[in-house]
Amino acid sequence: MSAAYLINRTQSLILDGKTPYELLFGQPPDLGLLRVFGCLAYAKNLFPTDKFDSQSNRCIFVGYQFGKKGWTLFNLDTGEFFKSRDVQFVEHEFPFGDPSFL
Repeated sequence: MSAAYLINRTQSLILDGKTPYELLFGQPPDLGLLRVFGCLAYAKNLFPTDKFDSQSNRCIFVGYQFGKKGWTLFNLDTGEFFKSRDVQFVEHEFPFGDPSFL
């Protein structure tokens, strides 16, 4: 899904310098939603059990949602994949690139 998302927003010589997204929707894509794959992200904890729970979950960005604004994340603490819109990205830190970070 990430590869298709990026390909649809990349200019092509075959399409006279336009993107597939632009041909389909008639306007250039919003590139402000692009993020660095594999970077550290903090997703808001939507279901805290008490007031002392952490406000966010430490995650890794792994992709984009299809047809919606949001991102697919891997939770480093629980080992689960989930989707969220409330995310803060740290695009210069890569948890799997540094073995001592985990």
